[in-house]
Amino acid sequence: MTSTPNEATNIGAEELTALVNLAGSLYEEASSTAKIGAWRSAVILIGASIEAALLGTVVCMEPELRVAQLWPTGKRPLTELGLAELVGIATSAGWLPTSTTDRRTSADPGTLVEGDVSDAVDFVRLLRNVLAHPGRHLSDFPWLDAASGDVMRPTYELCEGIAGEVFARLHDTTNGISGVLATDRSGRRSC
Repeated sequence: MTSTPNEATNIGAEELTALVNLAGSLYEEASSTAKIGAWRSAVILIGASIEAALLGTVVCMEPELRVAQLWPTGKRPLTELGLAELVGIATSAGWLPTSTTDRRTSADPGTLVEGDVSDAVDFVRLLRNVLAHPGRHLSDFPWLDAASGDVMRPTYELCEGIAGEVFARLHDTTNGISGVLATDRSGRRSC
């Protein structure tokens, strides 16, 4: 079966604005939950804010991604892409540089934060999955005590710093994703 280019995003200017606002809201909620020591929730929310920002950037950069043949293929709607797929697009497009060749095979996930931005986002993705899925927690990191402030405070702060770097790079990529959204004659949005 041959993959076909994914149809238009079907995400208009209003939805894109909502997505950008969601990324900010998730980030703020992560900060609020961290202040009360709800570390598991804070890290999960930071991961979700990065995912929302990446999805918004993919939507904004659709024309460039199509020209570069990096637009997602297949029948799944764009809104169903996960963080790993969005990071892959961002890495291929050069928005988030990477320094490792195969991030997912590293025996030590801590080495991901020693890489570049894309590698660090993979660390956040891995940690988010471990914290959100009990089976992954038990199989991958049974020793991780998500309730321990001594362990999770610096982990959250690291993830928060990674998110800040991602947001800055995506902002530079789109010249301000939250800026004015214009619509051309065909009704498609541009950033």
